[in-house]
Amino acid sequence: MLFRSNQGVRKAISLAINRKTSKSEFKNGVEAAYGLIPHSVTILNKSFRELSSEPAASLYNVSLAQYMWTSSLTKAEKNLLNSSTIIVPKSCTNTEYLDIYIKQWEDTLDFFCSVEVLDDDEYNNRIKSGNYYMAYCELSAKTNSPEDFLSTFRTGDQNNIYSFSDNNYDSILSSKNTKNNLSECVDIYSKAERYLIENYFYVPMFYNSQYLIYDKKIKGPLYDPFTQQLDFSKLKKF
Repeated sequence: MLFRSNQGVRKAISLAINRKTSKSEFKNGVEAAYGLIPHSVTILNKSFRELSSEPAASLYNVSLAQYMWTSSLTKAEKNLLNSSTIIVPKSCTNTEYLDIYIKQWEDTLDFFCSVEVLDDDEYNNRIKSGNYYMAYCELSAKTNSPEDFLSTFRTGDQNNIYSFSDNNYDSILSSKNTKNNLSECVDIYSKAERYLIENYFYVPMFYNSQYLIYDKKIKGPLYDPFTQQLDFSKLKKF
């Protein structure tokens, strides 16, 4: 989820999300997300999430969320926010789960908003022009790399459709070019991910799984969820 507001409001909305409670309501491979980089991403055959835990900034905290909400907004601003919408591209999947979080915001913050589904072109134009308050967006990558997810927010990157730009963030990612070992690279990726989440520029909500389904009489088809390519070179039939 992307936000255009002051940091206090972004923080309040994030801290009001109870991902543990939501877990029981998720189905079809959807699971609560505390980070930007999913568990499927690996480095040297090790899950990135095993090497770097999800940021604690995504944890649920009702009292702090309510404090940030009341201290960051005037009454007039709260009334204005209660008429806001979350813009969603028509091509996005699992948007029905947004209702879970919207209900939590209503209960915790008395914050009421609705979902506005847009054609993809209109959605992209609204994002680029900054004509939105909240935007639901799916992060994806074309390669199995933490950097591919994180570079989405790097200034001038071809995949940065959000027009996001932050010199400190760019500097963190750029420092990876001077590192030579696994541990140092993981530290840089973790620092970049934490920077986005701890400043509440982007609030992770849930991961969406992909599945390859095939006949049990065959063995060996491989599926790359990043390139979405199938490999039948080792296919066997029993």
